[in-house]
Amino acid sequence: MSSLGPVQWSPTFSFTPATAPKAEHATSVSARPLTEVVRDDIDKVSQQTGICGKHLHQLHDIARKHRCIIAFRPVDPHNAQLIEMGYPTKGLNIKGKSSMVGPLFGFIPANQQLSGKGNTTSAETEKANLQIEECVANGHAVKVPLELPAARMDYLKQHNLIRPLVPPAFASTKEDGSAFNFTAEKTANGTYRITTDGQAVEVLAPKVQPHGRPALPFTADYDLLFLMPQWDDVPQQSQRRGSVKPAAPNEQPADLGIAHIRSKYENIAAKDMAGAAPTVDYVTRLEERVIDDINHALRGELKTHLNVDDPSDWNLVHHGSDEGNPSTDMHRNLPATVIAPQALGEFGAIAVIPDKVTLNDFLKEARDAHPSDHTSYVLVGNRRWFDDELKTNVANRSQEIMRKLSSQSSTLSTPDTRRGSTASGQDSRRGSHISQSDLDLLKVVAEHRRIQSGG
Repeated sequence: MSSLGPVQWSPTFSFTPATAPKAEHATSVSARPLTEVVRDDIDKVSQQTGICGKHLHQLHDIARKHRCIIAFRPVDPHNAQLIEMGYPTKGLNIKGKSSMVGPLFGFIPANQQLSGKGNTTSAETEKANLQIEECVANGHAVKVPLELPAARMDYLKQHNLIRPLVPPAFASTKEDGSAFNFTAEKTANGTYRITTDGQAVEVLAPKVQPHGRPALPFTADYDLLFLMPQWDDVPQQSQRRGSVKPAAPNEQPADLGIAHIRSKYENIAAKDMAGAAPTVDYVTRLEERVIDDINHALRGELKTHLNVDDPSDWNLVHHGSDEGNPSTDMHRNLPATVIAPQALGEFGAIAVIPDKVTLNDFLKEARDAHPSDHTSYVLVGNRRWFDDELKTNVANRSQEIMRKLSSQSSTLSTPDTRRGSTASGQDSRRGSHISQSDLDLLKVVAEHRRIQSGG
């Protein structure tokens, strides 16, 4: 798998034709305190995203720290409870489709017929079951009987995901309208073991579980859609690499970061069965830092108390953003949840983007934030999201830097990266300093042009 290379947001680009209907947004955000804006935004999106309010608050703090907009692919609201309850989440190695059927909602059934997906052929189900078996055989997961706490059973009833029959039986409906019948037998530890046709329903779970607790199965993770850095940080989001960096000296076993996540995948075969997309993860420097902070802030305390050797299955983000996905499909990336460091016009600081028209409007709002001092937000993006004739903001920015270079009367010295300034004091006195970030951005531009030319 090769890096997709950098691509930049275009002022004229549109995901949809210009004739598309104008999307409606919430009323404009006035000059209110940021904490009040964030609180109101969270209340506004709480029923539209599977990212819980507490996590949205923490993600907003991370967005402010890294001066970037963080966007996530769709997170089903019915998964929010499972994530809040501390369930592990699936990474790149965990195969099979999550279920949308009653008690299995958000879990990965060992029998993929129980995924409840509509329009699935028998051949597709057979292939998915084979992937499950290989996943288990390779030691990435185990099959466990599905046991649900009373709180989850209550949630399923309240949201009409299960329909009571003659106790302890209940029914759930698949996408195609057909029904599954289940029973829920109460266990000695107070959970409910789910069966169908007299057989225990099995789901995938981490191989290593917390000692003395019922096995918790995998649920959905948080998938990054994109990060939008400010101009100075564009190089941090423009170059992807798959090599494994050494763990930081102070990295604790109970809080394994992205370095460990990447090392888990470095020896995976380049392609999965039947020509599926490669599973090796490619991340940027900015994504590494943001992912580490997300997993530490949102799950650090939980992982510390798990008492397992490898708590990485309890991370919430397992891989880089969809900007680096060679099989990206923008139609499947919406609705997206976006978290910005500050309120962006009528979108506020936290919003759910339902469609491409609204996404275009949001990107324009982010791009126009503080344009005079180059602190606007820039989408590097995935080249499969854009038209071939895209003229990028990177190119416009590079021309500005080139004019800055050509106006100098002396030759630049090699930048002293330790101090972030030119090594020559004489050059500094002449005012000919070009920042390291500008030089890095020129490298990005050169790589972008090479990719566009097919080099």
